[in-house]
Amino acid sequence: MLHEPVSLRIVSINISFGAVDRRIYIKVGVNADKKEGEFFDQFVANFYGQVSEGIFVEYVYEQFDNSIFLRRGNFMKNNKNSVKFLALLMVVIIFLVFGGIASAATLNSNNSILQLPEYSVTYHCNFTPAVDDVTSWGYTYDTVYTAKSADTFDNPALLYYFAGWSTEPNGDVVYQPGDTFKIPTEYVRTKKHMDLYAVWDRLIVTLPLPTLNRVDHYAYMQGYPDGDFGPTRNMTRAEAVVMFSRLITNVIDDKGDYENTYSDVPLGQWYSNAIGYMEQHGVLSSDIANFRPNDKITRAEFADLACSFENLTSGAANNFTDVPSSNPYYNEINYAVARGWLTGYPDGSFRPNNPIQRSEVVTVTNRVLERYADHNYIYNNASSITHYNDITSGYWAFYDIMEASNGHEYTKDGATETWLSLQ
Repeated sequence: MLHEPVSLRIVSINISFGAVDRRIYIKVGVNADKKEGEFFDQFVANFYGQVSEGIFVEYVYEQFDNSIFLRRGNFMKNNKNSVKFLALLMVVIIFLVFGGIASAATLNSNNSILQLPEYSVTYHCNFTPAVDDVTSWGYTYDTVYTAKSADTFDNPALLYYFAGWSTEPNGDVVYQPGDTFKIPTEYVRTKKHMDLYAVWDRLIVTLPLPTLNRVDHYAYMQGYPDGDFGPTRNMTRAEAVVMFSRLITNVIDDKGDYENTYSDVPLGQWYSNAIGYMEQHGVLSSDIANFRPNDKITRAEFADLACSFENLTSGAANNFTDVPSSNPYYNEINYAVARGWLTGYPDGSFRPNNPIQRSEVVTVTNRVLERYADHNYIYNNASSITHYNDITSGYWAFYDIMEASNGHEYTKDGATETWLSLQ
């Protein structure tokens, strides 16, 4: 779309031919039908002009990309196409002779000479998975336009909200939806289109915490195909989350897709739904970019995960030699120790960064769930109980492993559990 041209009056022409460059210097003044205060200052200022009352400004016409632009201090350089240059010269002379009108823009067949150049604004989704960019055309340097709203993109990001538009891919919000503004001067001068990038902020999770199932004593651990339990083996972060997802009263839809904000947890993985569900319900933090599902979970991280189902209040300060108050899991470790879920080592350490072992996992989890193995039942029903090749009744975590590996009906009196039958 071409806009109505603004008239400038040609005052004088100074033509210079050289071996390398050809220059046409043109002095222009505001046309009689325009008031200087209304247009001339604004127009010339956007093209580097320095204007004051009664003073004309010297400019140069440039020809490129089939357009003629009014700029100060630039000239046609290394232009060896004499035909184009002479054609431009003739246009200028004709306008001078016949009192022609000139302005900075494109030649057209209707003699509305030199229309103002147009600029585009491209809105970028700036999110993964990306949505196609949206580009708006038809702006001039003095057009007032309105920043678009979030519905510019048809699939807003789950767990994020649209905060506004930035002029940089990773910048801060510059324009809110509905803000009005003009093409900034730097874009006018360089003749570039303008890019705006959506800024997304994380949505605060408000879904209620899941409730751990402390009533039904289902089996929640199993061994390996070779018949071993692997008590000293470690557990990954994904495995720990999936384990707890099976120990809550809430029902997770196996056929659903629970979105998450972690860049390394794509949908479709065996652990994706559990991690997505736990993040949406506030068990897992949304303040980290990567979840690291295949990393071994540490003792401190497991304490943090177990505490996430509770309304955390810090326990008494600990005396562990390797857990200073600056440790990011200081409060969680104190709480877990105060509740009796975790203990330290005889040397006074807690070893927060050590990967937790499977034997420790079941011991802590049983304490969290308030589950206690019935030693007599296990002894008297040895042939029916799930056993493993690599542990015996003398192993320190034997009964906790049995509690975790054998679902059962029971009655309970305080911390004493009586098994009635196996499930």
